[in-house]
Amino acid sequence: MNTWSSQSRSGQNPLRTEPGVLTMYAMQDKENPCIITILETYSSDEAYKSHIASEHFQKYKQGTLHMVKNLELCDQTPLNSDNIITNTIIQYCKTKST
Repeated sequence: MNTWSSQSRSGQNPLRTEPGVLTMYAMQDKENPCIITILETYSSDEAYKSHIASEHFQKYKQGTLHMVKNLELCDQTPLNSDNIITNTIIQYCKTKST
C-alpha cells in the first residue's frame, strides 16, 4: 500500500488547482487492506473529463496500473440536492510593500 499511497500523493492537489473537483476521499477496507475505495465528486461531466485528461492524473494512472485489479466507475445522483458542494479556488497573492 505504500506504493499506492506515494502515487496518490505525488503531483498536484486537484482540489486546489482544478475548478469543478469537489471532493476526493481515498479509503482502505479494514478487513482487506488491499481494497481501496476512492470517492470523487465533480461539479459536471466536463470537470471530470478535464481532471482525467490532466497531466498529473495521467502520471498517477500510469504509476498505479499494476496495482489495479478491478475498477468500477459509478455515476451517482445526490439524494438531497440542497447539499450542493461548490468548489472555489482561492489564490492568495503576496504583495511586496515598498
